[in-house]
Amino acid sequence: MTDIYLSVDVGGSQTKIIYQVDDQTKPNYVLLPPAIEEITKDKLNFFMERLGWIGSPSPDQQLWVEWNNRVVVLGEFAANFDPLDRIKELKYENALWKVLGLLA
Repeated sequence: MTDIYLSVDVGGSQTKIIYQVDDQTKPNYVLLPPAIEEITKDKLNFFMERLGWIGSPSPDQQLWVEWNNRVVVLGEFAANFDPLDRIKELKYENALWKVLGLLA
């Protein structure tokens, strides 16, 4: 099993994640726009069939998490699904989804 070290700042304008995998010599980072939206699996499948997979996207281009029959799209990818304005939600309420998305 590979160890991963994370530092997460769930900011209001974007989430900043610095991570390092055990066998790497220097850390990497991911910047995620704040958008997050729960959608149906059918909606995700329809989108992927219509527009197709874009190869090996960076996490902010096509990032989603599937867990317990829930699908949550994140970052730039969420903009394709008309996300709700979540400015009034507490930052930590959606932080777990973003961290899970990076780890997946």
